[in-house]
Amino acid sequence: MTTLLGYITESLICGAFFWLLYKLIVQTGGSYQFQRGYLLLASVFTVIFPLINIPVEQTSMIRLTIPELYVYASGSGYSSSLPGFWQNITGQGGIILFWTISSLFALYFIAQLFILLRLSLSGEKTVKNGLTVIQSKKISSPFSFFNSVFIQKGLNEASLEPILCHESSHVNRVHSFDIVLMSLIKIVQWFNPFIYFLRKSLVSVHEYQADGDVIERGFNIEEYQTIILNLQFGFSPSVTNRLHNSLTIKRFRKMGNLLKKKTSVWSVLAVVLFVSVLFAVVSCKSRKETEVVPEVVKEQEKVADKLPDAAAVTYKASADTSSSKDAVPFTVVDVKPTFNGGDENVFVKWVAKELKYPVVAKEKKIEGRVILQFTVNKEGKVTNVKVVRGVDPLLDAEAVRAIYASPLWKPGYQNNTAVNVRYTFPVIFQLR
Repeated sequence: MTTLLGYITESLICGAFFWLLYKLIVQTGGSYQFQRGYLLLASVFTVIFPLINIPVEQTSMIRLTIPELYVYASGSGYSSSLPGFWQNITGQGGIILFWTISSLFALYFIAQLFILLRLSLSGEKTVKNGLTVIQSKKISSPFSFFNSVFIQKGLNEASLEPILCHESSHVNRVHSFDIVLMSLIKIVQWFNPFIYFLRKSLVSVHEYQADGDVIERGFNIEEYQTIILNLQFGFSPSVTNRLHNSLTIKRFRKMGNLLKKKTSVWSVLAVVLFVSVLFAVVSCKSRKETEVVPEVVKEQEKVADKLPDAAAVTYKASADTSSSKDAVPFTVVDVKPTFNGGDENVFVKWVAKELKYPVVAKEKKIEGRVILQFTVNKEGKVTNVKVVRGVDPLLDAEAVRAIYASPLWKPGYQNNTAVNVRYTFPVIFQLR
């Protein structure tokens, strides 16, 4: 992960992958205990996979991208690859926005815990079968939180026993840990809809497990369903295990075969395989750089022969290739190079003033995108400027000339060592 936007994107990809895998394989081929473990791990992996960086191969080259620069026939130019909103999202403004919203979710979580504390202090406490039972008129629907069961005061004895059995199942299986963990994950994954889907499925699994335990204890299914319907409506904190929820009808349909759910071996193998592939794709960040083929170099030499002598020398330098040890660049850099005390945007503004739209290109109405690569070496000098994709010799040569005219940079650092850093820089010439 190199930016906040990159983390959000990779988290969404992970969340979508885990959710799809759950619906296609885990839900149909796994027991409820297996589903529970998968949903928890999937949620945790969605958070941490984008944070993990395993370099495939280390070298002394890092490659970064500079925002696009538009150059107009009038001579004015500006950067536009991350304008307005998107520039703020990936910069300091985006980080502030992200953590502000996360803080609101954290405050909501704390408020839910405060409600539980207030109910616990104000209610009447008794101990039944090792459970702390808290009764209060403020409680409208039963729920549990770790070793405490909260029940409305005055509930009849006929309903109390199966309810305590249901809630004791949540307590014994430590379902509250799952809910608290998912609440904490939601604080940093508030933007990810798949986390909400995974949490909803996890709550369903909790209820299926608790229902199964009640039925296994010998309670009559019809009487148990009647009790659930009578307690369907009411308030309880979102960080608790609640008896009522929107999946009541699904629970009723499943009560006849809750104890028959088994896990198939092929489901486990498929999950391990697909999750391993996702981890390799998301967490192994380094990528091999495409080498400059001889045909490209020859073509650049042909272009240089058609230019004036001064321009040809400058343009021909772009055909230089980097050394073999720089063939596989990093994608993460500890400290990026700086230009005149600023970031890449400062360099873009400098280039915008340096670039001149060639007069002949204006007359011939030539325009288009020139994609350049250049290296800021360990001494901060701009070297090895290359045209990755050109438009016309006139525009290509002018773009290369402007880059080579750059003053010294402050070099980048990796592991406290100055390194070569490669940049990709799109320059767009437009007539208007």
